[in-house]
Amino acid sequence: MIRPRLPFAFATALMIAANAYADGNIRGTVFSKNSTEPLDFVSVQLVNPTTGVPMQIGTMTDENGTFVIERAPAGTYIIRFSNIGSITQEREIRIGDSEVNIGRIELADDAKLLQEVVVTGQRSQMSVNSEHRVFNVSSNIASTGASADELLAAVPSVDVNSDGEISLRGNSDVLVWINGKEMGMNADNRAQLLRQIPAETIESIEVMTNPSSKHSTEGTAGIINIRLKEDHRHGYFGSAEADIDTRGNANVNFNINYNEGKFETFAGLGLKSHHNPGGVTSRRSYNEGYFLNSDGDNKKHENSAFLRLGTNFKPDENNTLYLSAIGTFGHKWGHTATTHLSNLPGQWTSNINNARESGDTRGANVMLGYRHLFGHDHHIDMNVSYNIWQGPNDNRFREDETWADGSEETIWQSQHQDVKISNWEAALDYSYKFLPWLRLETGYKGNYNHENSPASYAAGSSAENLQPLDNLYNRFKYDTDISALYLNFSGHYEQLTFSAGLRGEIWQIRTRSLGYGQTDNDVPEFKKNDFASLASFKIC
Repeated sequence: MIRPRLPFAFATALMIAANAYADGNIRGTVFSKNSTEPLDFVSVQLVNPTTGVPMQIGTMTDENGTFVIERAPAGTYIIRFSNIGSITQEREIRIGDSEVNIGRIELADDAKLLQEVVVTGQRSQMSVNSEHRVFNVSSNIASTGASADELLAAVPSVDVNSDGEISLRGNSDVLVWINGKEMGMNADNRAQLLRQIPAETIESIEVMTNPSSKHSTEGTAGIINIRLKEDHRHGYFGSAEADIDTRGNANVNFNINYNEGKFETFAGLGLKSHHNPGGVTSRRSYNEGYFLNSDGDNKKHENSAFLRLGTNFKPDENNTLYLSAIGTFGHKWGHTATTHLSNLPGQWTSNINNARESGDTRGANVMLGYRHLFGHDHHIDMNVSYNIWQGPNDNRFREDETWADGSEETIWQSQHQDVKISNWEAALDYSYKFLPWLRLETGYKGNYNHENSPASYAAGSSAENLQPLDNLYNRFKYDTDISALYLNFSGHYEQLTFSAGLRGEIWQIRTRSLGYGQTDNDVPEFKKNDFASLASFKIC
């Protein structure tokens, strides 16, 4: 069922109005009587029982169907629950000095109205709070057929260049997460991994330029968090979609959910074939009539698959055990041809450069977690995940040089690299909103990373005569163990939003750089242990 939603500005106005009074709080949860799923964006409003006129006191339900009207004045009122596509429900309530918990409210579908409604509303494409900006992918019409890196390029302040390198506000020192986890991504492999994630699987993109002490301080520019979709509707349902463009790019996506009883199970598969032709033209002129001209074209191709599986087990309303897995498989190949012409002294007059690349990416993430709800806005979440990313990458170059005296030279070069990255991530997060205007967050974060990526090189006068360049061989081994504890207070008071916290991190770094034929016994290990603490405070 698709439910039209009221404008975000109207919801905000209701919430601001609700904060203008100060006596008692009203809370509860709204569900669909037909599907038993929580209802979000339901209008909850107080009505004058004498005149029947709605008052400027109310709010909207959140994604879990819960609502809180804070500091409503004492008295007797009618509370009205309304949602387009549902039958409006009203109840009489009396507000005193204490909190009023209405409990569970169930709204039945309005069958007649549902048959007549054909125009649906959408969430705002962007929402902002004190810590991050959230870009809702489902509200972006350009997301169809796109990939994660293409969506990022459309986010304000985020730049993605032609090689897939990401920067935030001009700074490339940025962390990119999926569902709040690094999942083994780094600056070397994330461009290809993000190209394999279909936009149809993404719910939102969060941009944090000034993260709280809860989050890592490693990315100085900030954090970009990609949240994948979740569907908690009751029953058995799925979707399939496919698209193709005039350049031969094609996408096929399948999703299926089975939510019955105490289990919620989902699976998704995305297949993508991407072709990206391009070219470059450069004209450089120097004093005394010298020049260097370049003309090139390239064709890059990539086929990939993105697999997602998971299940949530809910023995009761307060406990959830969840297990999920993500797998990516990709193969890329391409060709670049560039012609350079020059009359600079001491240099060739013509250089024709042909480059070919190919590579594979195989990655997987498995996460196991547990979440317990103590009450409204009071929970603890703990999880552990294992990530592995690997795959060979090959590059081959041929240069045909012609010199002013008519002599010619052909140079062949090749590079081969095996990327092997694995890591464990662990987290324990506790959150409690113990005052209407103040939230406490505290917990533990751990990231234990291992990288072993050898790179070899060869050169020669022909493709059949390539000789290894053993002096350039390098096996880089890099281990980092990071453990962190954090404490953070955040909230709002009247028109002010604030956050203050403290984070402590223990770092343990172990690295080796091995040459050709060397073992661990031949090269001493570089070791560094460090402790860092960070205090953060912001107000807006």
